[in-house]
Amino acid sequence: MEYIIENEYNFRVYNAMKENIFHYKYEPEYKLAIQTWQNYIPDENIIAIYQYMAQYAFQHQQLIVASINNLQGVDGSFDGVRDWLSTEYLPRAVKYGFKFTATVRPKDFYAQLALEEAQDIPQHLGYTAQNFNDFEAAYEWIKQKLQAYLASQS
Repeated sequence: MEYIIENEYNFRVYNAMKENIFHYKYEPEYKLAIQTWQNYIPDENIIAIYQYMAQYAFQHQQLIVASINNLQGVDGSFDGVRDWLSTEYLPRAVKYGFKFTATVRPKDFYAQLALEEAQDIPQHLGYTAQNFNDFEAAYEWIKQKLQAYLASQS
């Protein structure tokens, strides 16, 4: 994999075939990370991307209160990542202030099944999650949640 940093708020990841498989965009005014996943990504690469994203956010002093996971372009299952997300990554994120996630449903059948299998993660970790069919609806929902939350913190 190749990580290309565009600026302090954006980076992309390319696979060995030079296909863009991930794009990270941070919106500081909302403390929002937008993650766009594409193509087939092996489980170990998904984990590596999440680890890189956490390191990148830390290095750039980005507090992530919410995320949008745009999975529309994902191919294939990502079941092998579910346990790691629920026991390793997300508990740490919640500990450091993560509150909301909006997920844009994948179009691929196997990716849809993997997303359905992951539906129980938010309940036991204590953050709010919602699934959407399109990015615009996900963005509007997360923006409303963040505006209310951030106003309550002032």
